[in-house]
Parts: sequence; structure tokens; C-alpha cells
Amino acid sequence: MVHIIVCTPVRCLITFVMKLIILRLAEPRAESIGLGDATARVPIAVETLRPGLIVADVIPNPPQTRFLTEARAAGCTTLDGLGMLVGQGVLGVGYWSGIDVTSPATADVAATMRNALEEVFS
Repeated sequence: MVHIIVCTPVRCLITFVMKLIILRLAEPRAESIGLGDATARVPIAVETLRPGLIVADVIPNPPQTRFLTEARAAGCTTLDGLGMLVGQGVLGVGYWSGIDVTSPATADVAATMRNALEEVFS
């Protein structure tokens, strides 16, 4: 079962939290559609995608999945899984090292991580 949330920014956050609560109660099973396969297709009606929606895909490899490509072409704002993975990595570096990774002085940490992962995944 695949659970996809596509919505406007404010409603997206509310919907996301509600879906998490519902999914947690229903003991969901995640799918890896697109992991390592840029041509794999998430079962969604592409014609429902439109400008103003935020579309996220948690697959980090490839960073630009078919789903995100189609969403961007429809005018949606997209968030890729590699960005989410890098965000987790940056926080991890902060926890492990005690460095404040939110300061301007460490702003290049995320870019460095993303560049390295893009190179590995290409």
C-alpha cells in the first residue's frame, strides 16, 4: 500500500500529521517504488497534480524520481528524498560532534553531503 500526500502548504502539514496518526494506528507497510529505478511509477493520477501543491518523495536514489519529474512538470513544488536524507545526516553530525549545524558557519555541511551522495548515486 502506498500513501501519498499532495496538498497546499498549510493543509499539507495538517494532512501529514493526521495521516501519520491514522497510518500509525493502521500499522502501514511502506513500499520502495522507485528505489534505484528512475522509471518506476507511483500509482497516482498525474492529472490531479497542479501548481501550488507540495509533492514529496522519500526515495533518495535516484533523487529525481519519475513521480517528482511529473509533479515538477505540472508546476508543483517538489521535495526529494535525498534532501531528506541529507537533513537527517546534518542533524546526526550535530548530535555526534556537538557542533551547531544550524549556524551560518556550517551552512556548507548539507551542500557537501548532498554533492557527495549525488556522486555516489550517479
